[in-house]
This record gives sequence, C-alpha cells and structure tokens, in this order.
Amino acid sequence: MSQVSFPVYRLPSKPSEDGGIIFYASEDEDKDIYRVRIVDDLNEKGKTLAARRLRLLSAGKNLYQFKLSVFFIGDLIRLSNSSVYWIDSNGKLFKYTKNKHYRLLNRKVTMIRNFNGYWIFEVEGLPMRFKSMYGPPGASYTRALVLEDKQNFIFYGFTDQEETTARHRKV
Repeated sequence: MSQVSFPVYRLPSKPSEDGGIIFYASEDEDKDIYRVRIVDDLNEKGKTLAARRLRLLSAGKNLYQFKLSVFFIGDLIRLSNSSVYWIDSNGKLFKYTKNKHYRLLNRKVTMIRNFNGYWIFEVEGLPMRFKSMYGPPGASYTRALVLEDKQNFIFYGFTDQEETTARHRKV
C-alpha cells in the first residue's frame, strides 16, 4: 500500500489496457455504435492522472466519469471487495485484496471538529487525532471504530453501538 498515491478512484470492473491507454469499450448492436471511454492515457504528457485527463478532456476525448474518490486508507479498506478495481492518482491500476486480520477497537469520540471540510477528532485512549472526509451520520454516533495493528491505528468508521460483534476485521 505504500506505493499507492491517494486519492484513488473506484472502477466498476477491470478496464481494458492497450498501448498505455486504460479504457472501457461497449457496443450497442442495435444502433451499430462502438463507444470508448478513456480512464487514462499513460502516453499523454503529465505526471498525474488528473493532468493527463485534463489534456484528454481539452482534446475532446470521451472520458470515463469516476463515481467515487477515496482519500484515506480506512475508506479504501472498507469499500474494497473482490470485484472492485482502483486507479491511483499516478495512473496505477490495482485491486486491493483483504488478506490480513486487524483488531477492531470501539472507542468513544472525545473531541470532534469540522476543519476546512474535514473532520478532525480524538478517540478515548489513543494518543493521536484522526481525520475523515465525513463526520458522524447522526448525533447518536458518538463512537469510532479503529483498526489496530501493533502501534498503528486506522480509522474505520463511526458507530452508535457500544459494542461491536466483530473483534477482528480482515483487511
């Protein structure tokens, strides 16, 4: 995961690749139309996916429209499954495979603030603050789920439950 550059973008299935171009192709036999939507063109100038897509858009190319962007590893873990592919901000295509178990902690949120569109919060008993794009979905969500691996902690989500049924989570 250390080689993945965030944000990452979820793709509905594995796209086709040909000559450095990552794309989806579909055919409408009734109308005899073949449609290509480009995800990325690695041959285009630009160091990042965004820079290359801007150039492609300016050139009038038909781009695949991303439905979901993910900025934090905890969200990537939660939203991944066996059929989901991702592309990172450098244009690297990957599939996240859950293959390790982490202890899942359920702790009280002791402080939470909205700061420039992000939520910064502290969790009882942990020495660091966490950052999330999304705040608690309701006033009753006063607890946080945190994945623990030795001294590493990854925010997993908010909850309104005192206890969780899962003690370990495969991620």
